[in-house]
Amino acid sequence: AGTRRVVVLSIKGGVGKTTTVAVVGSMLAGLRRDKVVALDASSDWGTLAARLSVVPRQSVRDLAARGRHAVSERGVLAQLAASPSGLLVVGSDPQSLVSGALREEEYVRTLRLLEYVGNLIVTDAGAGLQQPFLSAALHNCDQLVVASAATWDAVQSAAVALDWLAARGLAKLVERSIVVVNNLSPVRRRRHGYVRELKTDLARRARAVHEVPFDPALQPGGRILLRKLSAPTRQAYLEVAADVVGGLGGFAALR
Repeated sequence: AGTRRVVVLSIKGGVGKTTTVAVVGSMLAGLRRDKVVALDASSDWGTLAARLSVVPRQSVRDLAARGRHAVSERGVLAQLAASPSGLLVVGSDPQSLVSGALREEEYVRTLRLLEYVGNLIVTDAGAGLQQPFLSAALHNCDQLVVASAATWDAVQSAAVALDWLAARGLAKLVERSIVVVNNLSPVRRRRHGYVRELKTDLARRARAVHEVPFDPALQPGGRILLRKLSAPTRQAYLEVAADVVGGLGGFAALR
């Protein structure tokens, strides 16, 4: 019952964050009866809609500014575009480099509107931890997902992000967080042990760590077509999606 909110973030760009939002959101929309909304709040020319081959009807900023009168499920639905999986998509502001990062009040206003239609709202928070809206997003969050690449520096950044958030009053959210480690290049045999060590380090901080194998269908910047995913990649993201849903009710009860 009600609406649950998932926030996906990373410190570094190019580590598979938007891919995680797109694939996990699409799977949840396709497999569950819930209405699932993906919200691109990135301030650096977010590409979520383009990667899903969706032409958004409203950007997040448009929805915050002009959607306040559409205070009904039908009114809000009319302003959203859907991907082939049924995932409802709100695109980022294409002028964000000029107009600045999304403000807290804009994010909260958009979130309140999307609650009219969405049982599950997945926010692509963009890269970095200094966005003006991020505090509001995290304090209204039921499940945190941190994306990382399977490299030493990206995993260190993910660990720093979790420690930084825990030190700022979000320790419970961090303890129940999920980390998704994306292999952006084929893993050679000698790297398997190395990746395992990285995952062990993250597991000390988060509730769960999932590794997604390299998949040519998920090249950075390319269109995401679920039907082209390999079976191991599909299974890995399905497990991430299941873990996201499995963690929603428990944290809501703690708040």
